Amino acid sequence: MENYKEEILEAVWTAEEGGEQTIKEIVQKLCPKVELKPEYIESLQQSDLIRLEDDRMLFTHKGREIARKVVRRHRLTECLMGYVLNLDPETMERVACETEHSLLPEVESSICILLGHPEFAPDGTRVPTGDCCTNGSRHIEKTIVCISDCEPGERIKIAYIRSKSHERLQQLSAFGIMPGLKVRLLQKSPAYCLQYENSEIAIDKEIAHDLYVWKVE
Repeated sequence: MENYKEEILEAVWTAEEGGEQTIKEIVQKLCPKVELKPEYIESLQQSDLIRLEDDRMLFTHKGREIARKVVRRHRLTECLMGYVLNLDPETMERVACETEHSLLPEVESSICILLGHPEFAPDGTRVPTGDCCTNGSRHIEKTIVCISDCEPGERIKIAYIRSKSHERLQQLSAFGIMPGLKVRLLQKSPAYCLQYENSEIAIDKEIAHDLYVWKVE
């Protein structure tokens, strides 16, 4: 499919999330390199991807499914760039815009599984679910999981911290909890207790659930 169609469908999806699907709003959501030309709109209608209702652009069933896949690829790439590689938002967005049109399905699933089926991208937008999410797939090596999926006694390595709360991030940082740290999970209740080096710390469950880890063999 032509990239401009996917870009427009992605903009319609984003506008819908904001509750406003007017053409004016969709234009504002578009990637700067894409224009909403009349011939593009006509092509989308002829392909049964969108329909117009007054000044609003709405999905057909076919269009919504294509948009969901594009948005999923985009936001999974943002998760990888932001959570794991810690790239700045501008670089993250640029790479995601380029990748969303060419990411192979098996690579998309592998990223999702690796990151523990993330629900939200770094900017807080929801990542659409895929088959690997609904099937609970965990078949690739070194899958990243939420610490809640680990059992007491297991050795784990912090992969990334999902929290958008600066207060929580600062608290974890003060404890020395950061990506790359290897710890042993001692207990999960009433609080999560982690052991590393010569220290033991207790973390509230709500904060601990922001930790995504690799299990260490």
